[in-house]
Amino acid sequence: PDAIFCRPIMTGSGYTKTAHGTLPVPAPATLEILCGSGLLWRYGGIEHELLTPTGAAILAHLARPETGLGGTSGCAAIRAGHGAGKADLEIPNVLRAILCEDAGLLREDIEVLETSVDDVTGEVLGSLIEELITMGAHDAIVIPATMKKGRSGHLIQVIAKSGDSARIARRIIEETGSLGVRISPTRHRLIAKRKVTSIDVEIGSREWKAAIKIATDDYGNILNISAEFEDAKRIARLTGVPVREVMRKIVDEACKTRFFQIS
Repeated sequence: PDAIFCRPIMTGSGYTKTAHGTLPVPAPATLEILCGSGLLWRYGGIEHELLTPTGAAILAHLARPETGLGGTSGCAAIRAGHGAGKADLEIPNVLRAILCEDAGLLREDIEVLETSVDDVTGEVLGSLIEELITMGAHDAIVIPATMKKGRSGHLIQVIAKSGDSARIARRIIEETGSLGVRISPTRHRLIAKRKVTSIDVEIGSREWKAAIKIATDDYGNILNISAEFEDAKRIARLTGVPVREVMRKIVDEACKTRFFQIS
């Protein structure tokens, strides 16, 4: 396989009998290997040695420490295999290995913040979205909703890093008068790599420099090319060409030249 990923390991707890006497679990040798490996582990609720020094050494040498199956990428399971151990435990004493096909996307840990409001004007909501993006939110949207008693309202939904959630939630409350912000238990989102570069494009008998956004997977395969709207809008205003036509020409030129390098 191209890579081996390891979920957090249960070492077990209690004590184990060794040639050197009775030792705590994880055994000193096992713990020493874990300390230098970067692998994630926890005791678990089973009083038995679930991870031996040999097992820890194999995982430390071969596996990448990841909290999600497939690591930073999405994972499509192809096959699964199981191997049974000899010890009779409270849980199935079975090792499971899953063969995955990597989707080639990056994983980004996020939280989703939501609140419902029914007495906030469109101007305030528009200003709030701009401010939240400036504060570091990945995305912010406002969805029309029907509230209790049939009142018209809006659902505000924001995607942000967990470290920014409290600060963003406070700003939402201050701007809208909402009494609370919900945080949905979203673990992560899968995203493409993104790069911004510029190209020269001829529009209205003149050459313009315009920015484009390139989305690729983990292996450099291009998933999408789009024109940067602000540049397209500027060119459209100066040339009189509809902005939609400007954006199409920019993307066509980018696809035609393909001179840029994907890193």
